[in-house]
Amino acid sequence: MQKISSPMKKVFNLGNSTIYYQLQDLDKIYLQPLLEAIEEQAREEKILLADETVFPVLECQGKGNTGTRKVAEPKSTNYLLALGSVRDSHSPLALYYPMRSRDLESIKEHLTKGYNFEYLVSDAYSAYNSIIKSEHPQAKHRSCLVHFRREVLRAVLTDRQLDEIGKLELEEQEQMLKMLISNDTLQTACLMVVEAIGKIIRLRKKMKELSGRERRQNEENQKLLMDKVNTVMNQIKKKRVEMKRSVWSRHKALR
Repeated sequence: MQKISSPMKKVFNLGNSTIYYQLQDLDKIYLQPLLEAIEEQAREEKILLADETVFPVLECQGKGNTGTRKVAEPKSTNYLLALGSVRDSHSPLALYYPMRSRDLESIKEHLTKGYNFEYLVSDAYSAYNSIIKSEHPQAKHRSCLVHFRREVLRAVLTDRQLDEIGKLELEEQEQMLKMLISNDTLQTACLMVVEAIGKIIRLRKKMKELSGRERRQNEENQKLLMDKVNTVMNQIKKKRVEMKRSVWSRHKALR
């Protein structure tokens, strides 16, 4: 901020505090009401998407100029929580919240009881299941297909191959997978799942262009593909994973 404000003060002959006061007014008069309006809309979304990623926040690390706010337990690794609507929502939106950590309490601070979603879509992080049980028992938790697809790839590829394939477009990834996957039954089944999910993602992208009968056919095709994914996964999970305390883990025979 200092690098930007210093030349502006010279060019426009501004006082030392002018820019900072103007930014405070911008936040108070425009940005805060806008944020509150988006949050109000988000609370009424029937399908809510949630994810978090590493994002350094100096204040959460106990560094920088935090003013009168003191962080009780500074953390060296911080996160950004993203909440959003689905692509074809009536009012598409996205919200981003910096968090000290990605523990349950940090996420609950933003994903409060005030939300009225019927479905929460996220990765397999257990905190979201806990939030559903304690704060939103009427809602259902659904897995994000992109995250699910990544987990399937992890089952059959090395870390290096994952890095390489992550740089490619969806169609290029599928071509590369066909070259990497052997005739092993498990790998072939996983490839079928990845290809089916890729088709579902492409069908979802077309939804906005369709209406009437074509839209209904598109939705039916997605359902058929998802049924195929469920059938394959139910077959290959036997003696490979088991449910323990509502969480899937490696089957005892493979430990």
